[in-house]
Amino acid sequence: MSVYPVITNIVQPGLGEAATKIKLEQSQWLPCTGKLTRLALATFLRSMIYGEGGTPVLNCGFDGLGLSLTIFAYPFTPDLAYSMHSSRGILGERVTDEVEKEQIVKIRPGEPVSIDYPILRVLDADWQGNAYNKKMQQITHPSLVIGADEKSIETNFDVYAWVKLKYLTTRHSYQLRLEKREGAAENKFTAVVYAIYHGRPVWLEIDPPPGADEFEGNCGGGTTIDDHSPDGLPTPSGDRKVVVNYCARKIISDTVSGT
Repeated sequence: MSVYPVITNIVQPGLGEAATKIKLEQSQWLPCTGKLTRLALATFLRSMIYGEGGTPVLNCGFDGLGLSLTIFAYPFTPDLAYSMHSSRGILGERVTDEVEKEQIVKIRPGEPVSIDYPILRVLDADWQGNAYNKKMQQITHPSLVIGADEKSIETNFDVYAWVKLKYLTTRHSYQLRLEKREGAAENKFTAVVYAIYHGRPVWLEIDPPPGADEFEGNCGGGTTIDDHSPDGLPTPSGDRKVVVNYCARKIISDTVSGT
């Protein structure tokens, strides 16, 4: 066993002449964006048809007639000179901040660790699961500390294991506003954003919320509900069929059959 620390270097992304020097991401839509939950539908129908239940919260992903979202850029070198563009819409000014990232990485003797985002500073490192020696025998976890450069981790002997890293990274944020492409048969709410550095482009295709292209921002458009006398509500004289545009909060049709 070595008495000296075993240094595990963390490979910063973007190294090498041919490597991409910047990473682009889009802010994620909330899990229920563009989808109607049963609870929201029940609340909405009660409010619209019977005037009870209050106003439901329905997240369609749209703001008026368009989309508002955030584009994130992670330069892999702090002094990278680049410009950001969008094929459509209005792209806001750059906002720079530092954000925390967590990633579980594997530790192997003599192998560097690869990460997803450029490290500004390692904040914490914790073992995950079991540790093994070179004979793949389970052993006690060695000591684990953050290196003096704050961009590496050190153990007191070789080990095969997994480590959860928490680190800071520099992030550039850009607000993007998109409206529908008039006359387009498809891809009505899409665009491509791209960063250009040293004459090289890196691009990202915008992913609109579910239902955006098919229903032009109505998050599913008309939703058909068959009402068979819900408990606690007035009983129709027959089967009631209500077609609702739940994003616009309008009843498209309300008919009763079987009377």
